[in-house]
Amino acid sequence: MVSDYFNYDIDSLDHVIPDLELDSIVNNDWGLHTYDNPTYVVHNDVFTDDEICKIIFAGKNSACDLGTVATNNGFEVDSNIRKSKVSWLQANPFNSWIYERLTDYVNQSNDDHWQYDLRAIQTLQFSEYDCRYEGQYVSHMDSTFGYNLKTEDRKISFSIQLSNPDDYEGGELVLNHGSGCAVSKTKGSMTLFPSFTVHEVKPVTKGVRYSLVGWVVGEKFK
Repeated sequence: MVSDYFNYDIDSLDHVIPDLELDSIVNNDWGLHTYDNPTYVVHNDVFTDDEICKIIFAGKNSACDLGTVATNNGFEVDSNIRKSKVSWLQANPFNSWIYERLTDYVNQSNDDHWQYDLRAIQTLQFSEYDCRYEGQYVSHMDSTFGYNLKTEDRKISFSIQLSNPDDYEGGELVLNHGSGCAVSKTKGSMTLFPSFTVHEVKPVTKGVRYSLVGWVVGEKFK
């Protein structure tokens, strides 16, 4: 159960998956803990419109960077893989209400479906995908397999839709479990899924898509 949240002073450890590896991951040849549980869980109305405005304000007024990807050479900007801008919402008194709200939904979803050993939520990432630079993110995993991050693995990832779906086109979050599935674009909805799930953000072709992204860590998978 998540009882705390904290900050790693690191960028996203997203792992881009070579095409040759996709089939083995989708078919679970790695022996990962998928069990017979749902591939993802959606909660609606996690935040109100007023609360979403506060989150977007905080994200836009935090230091902004280009989204990076983890490679063998460290963290790099690669526009062939990821086109987005990100900022970080630290777990401070100003943002604590966000972490507390999300912790409740994480624990509820994990208790109902996965029963992972969870410890904490990593620093929340505010993401912007803009049609002006064809914002997108190709297929990747969020898990820390192979990176030996201390003694923990990312176990659950989540994404909260902050934009009205009428304000942009494209930008679907697609979970690639087999044929792939585009999840809800409803404003204020929260989608949770195991961090080893291959997923992507389709190109935004009109407008801007804002989201709040997080990862929950726990003791390494065995």
